[in-house]
Amino acid sequence: MALQLRTIALGIAIGCALVAVSPPAAAADVGDLLGGLLGGGSQPSPPPQSGPAGPSPAPSGPPTAESAPPRKDPLLAPEASCRGQSDPGRSAVAEARTMACMLSYARVAKGLSALRFSRPLHVAATHRARDIRRCDKLSHGACGRSLSYWLERVGFLKGHWVAGEMLAAESGRRATAQGTVGAWLASAEHRAVLFHRRFDLVGVGTVRGRFRGEGRARIWVAQLGYRS
Repeated sequence: MALQLRTIALGIAIGCALVAVSPPAAAADVGDLLGGLLGGGSQPSPPPQSGPAGPSPAPSGPPTAESAPPRKDPLLAPEASCRGQSDPGRSAVAEARTMACMLSYARVAKGLSALRFSRPLHVAATHRARDIRRCDKLSHGACGRSLSYWLERVGFLKGHWVAGEMLAAESGRRATAQGTVGAWLASAEHRAVLFHRRFDLVGVGTVRGRFRGEGRARIWVAQLGYRS
């Protein structure tokens, strides 16, 4: 049986400062938590905030018994709302769409704004995922490229903007949108980025390949943002 791989990262940086938080790894997992939030423009970026809890959107249909295990976190979307979330064998395009759906669902369930697809963020997130795979390093600076590197190149860093990035590398049965979002929701640092009150845009990049010796790892990059 293939070795289970789980590595999660998130970065939080405001202005030019980078803050990294690395809790001890659980016995069964390899875990690294970092944080990443960038702000720029003529106004200072507000600190991450969580909105008031609100009712979850009604699902479009009953989940199947096979694909919808009991959910401990009400912010984790049911299968019927974001389909395919528990299937590790889907295409990158389908996986990215489902991940974006789940992140938006969590925000709405928290009483915050939904997320709209952003092509610039999608392109930047995809490049970051490829960097992570190529350089075999789960980092906001993979391959020597800073957290803002791809955001600047896709033209996102214009006007007043705020952007955040969440990373994960998974293998085996955990390499699903459901497993990754569940892990992010279990992390206070990742929730601070996901539930930043200004965010209304999302782009997700995901690739498969060898990572830290695991040949079938899935790498996830979710970039959230706001721009005016």
